[in-house]
Order: sequence, then C-alpha cells, then structure tokens
Amino acid sequence: MDELDPFKVLGLPDGATPADASDAYRRRVALAEEARRLAPSAEDRARIERQQLLLARAYEMIDAELEDGPSRMLIGPADRPPALLASIALGAVGLAILVVALAAGSSAVYVLAIFCGAASLASALIWRHQLVESWAARGLPRSRTS
Repeated sequence: MDELDPFKVLGLPDGATPADASDAYRRRVALAEEARRLAPSAEDRARIERQQLLLARAYEMIDAELEDGPSRMLIGPADRPPALLASIALGAVGLAILVVALAAGSSAVYVLAIFCGAASLASALIWRHQLVESWAARGLPRSRTS
C-alpha cells in the first residue's frame, strides 16, 4: 500500500531533502484543498479530507526521519541479505523439483522438493529475525506479532 510509505504519499524519491519534502507537501496540500473546495458531494469531500490527513501524517514522518538521520536509500545488490537470497533460491529450486516430481511420480524426488521447501522457509525465518533485529537496533517499533 502506497499510503504506508510516506515518501510515496508525497511523491518523493529516496534521498529527498527536507526542502524537497516541504515543497512536495505544500504542492499536494494546495491541490487537495482546491479539489475539496470543488468537490460535488459530501462523500467526495470526506475522501479528499482523508487524503489531506494522509499527506499531513506522511510529511510529519518524513520530517522526523530526515531530521534524525541520513535519507533512506534503496537496497543495492551488495546489501541484500544472504538469508533472503537463499530463501528465494531454495524456493525456486524446490518448485522446479516439485514439477519434476509430479511428472516423474517419484517419491524420492518429492522428498527432495519438501527438503528444499523446508530449507527455504528456514532461510526466510532467519531473514525475518535479522530484519526485526535491525529494526530494534535503529529504534523502530516492532509489530505485535514479533
């Protein structure tokens, strides 16, 4: 959902400056205010007011993030977690082996596909643990399920 990413709500690229965020917020709020003023129904006005609220929350989040540290960057290929890559690779291999097992009808090949699936799941759980720990190290809130 784009409304969960404040940079997308304001249409900002990664690496945006506080001035960029302020300019984008002012532009979008002005457009939303004009649209609300011209809205033909109460339902349309309510929808636009919700968008204005999302804009305000997004700007507050971005402003706090840009003040607290460096702007966020996309994860490059060298920064991708090995556990995530292993999970993806093992899942793909397991799926390919499962297709072969279905075609061949061999129970030994089914076992190999199940092993790859289990290893993929284990890698995904390791990556999730690493992700939650990195959030904790940066002071980001944990979800209720972690």
